[in-house]
Amino acid sequence: MTMTIGQLGERDMAGALAVFRSLDYDATIDERWFARFTIGDPTCPQEMRLVARQGHEVVAFAVGCVREHRLVLKFIAARPDRRRQGIATALLQALEQAGQRALLTQALIGGIGPNFFYPGVDLRLTPALSFFWRHGYQTDRVALVDMLVDLAHAPLDVAADLARLRAQGLAVQRVTGEGLAAVADFGGRYSEAWRAEVRMAGENDPVSAFAAYDGAEPIAFAVCGVTGPHRFGPTLTHPDHRHHGIGGVLLKLCLADIRSRGWSQAEITWAGPVQYYARSVGAVIHKAYWAFTKDL
Repeated sequence: MTMTIGQLGERDMAGALAVFRSLDYDATIDERWFARFTIGDPTCPQEMRLVARQGHEVVAFAVGCVREHRLVLKFIAARPDRRRQGIATALLQALEQAGQRALLTQALIGGIGPNFFYPGVDLRLTPALSFFWRHGYQTDRVALVDMLVDLAHAPLDVAADLARLRAQGLAVQRVTGEGLAAVADFGGRYSEAWRAEVRMAGENDPVSAFAAYDGAEPIAFAVCGVTGPHRFGPTLTHPDHRHHGIGGVLLKLCLADIRSRGWSQAEITWAGPVQYYARSVGAVIHKAYWAFTKDL
């Protein structure tokens, strides 16, 4: 049957999500999150949202976006029973050509917030690693990791810590809708992606962001449920206020929030201080990724 490549639109979403689910890789991504990562991402132009059809059936999809003047390959997948037929290769080449037409000079397979699927290519997925190597992509083999927290056993009580911080004149609380802009601006001093992700926390009910304040001024924040339904991050504490346990309190408040929404596990995505998360909440590494790049 002849394969055709077209633009991924609303009518293809159910089929593309079915392809994603056929990979049996991540059961947490539902229709809402899949749409947010694909057609709902304003940095993904139509010519970088692609679908492969055989007849009227969606058998593969690929999504790219433009971030930091690069083509970012967010996800590419073919249904397992349609592999080794050149479909993924055709989608990849179409994305690269779209990047070249946009005068982009480099392609990246890795996470750039907001709305990233994953930080890179999962090291357990040998066929995916081989696929990108075969098509000229290179990696420095520096691993990025996700960590998993067992919420049933993690020590999440922060009552004593909140009292200690209050005694120091610091308030820690859930961010209100009215206070979201100030926290987003604080995060935006360090990263525009963090500014966007704080704002996205305001789309959840209740707001899935917590912050510490010195008077009316935000000095730290942490969010959850913005890069995935049970994911923690990003988080930031102003350098002048570090080493006082503020970040740990915000981490635990976010994890308790995830638990209150019915999740038994939480994921710390793109975890930085691995030892800190392991010590604080018993987090363990459960996924590792490599980022790949290629000059276009």
